[in-house]
Amino acid sequence: DIKKQISKISYIALEQLQNVLHYNRINDNVTFEIGYSNVYKKYYTSTSNHILQKDVENITKKLDKIINLDKDELKIYFKELLKKDKDKNKDNNSRGAGVGFVDMARKSSEKIQYEIKRKNDIMVFTILIYI
Repeated sequence: DIKKQISKISYIALEQLQNVLHYNRINDNVTFEIGYSNVYKKYYTSTSNHILQKDVENITKKLDKIINLDKDELKIYFKELLKKDKDKNKDNNSRGAGVGFVDMARKSSEKIQYEIKRKNDIMVFTILIYI
């Protein structure tokens, strides 16, 4: 259903842009793309932005865990994170526990793909999600 796909694309795109705002410590060279892959016959969203070296381990740890979970495990993990986040941040709207990454993984049609590369003295974080 096209409306459902558009809804998922919109949600994931917004979530990716929130991650850019959360992790982009160097305010330049942000890319955002929504497209269609003729190879996979699926829509995708992708962002790329600069991050600090100190954020690499945190992002990698979260995404590697998420990538290794199946859809049922993602659902359970999502609920755990929401509860943990709610208990931890009752008066704070921060959702730095990886809730957004997990929710994107739940809504995606494939495993999240990402890479972090060093470009000169800057780390470049790219994430690709198929819908």
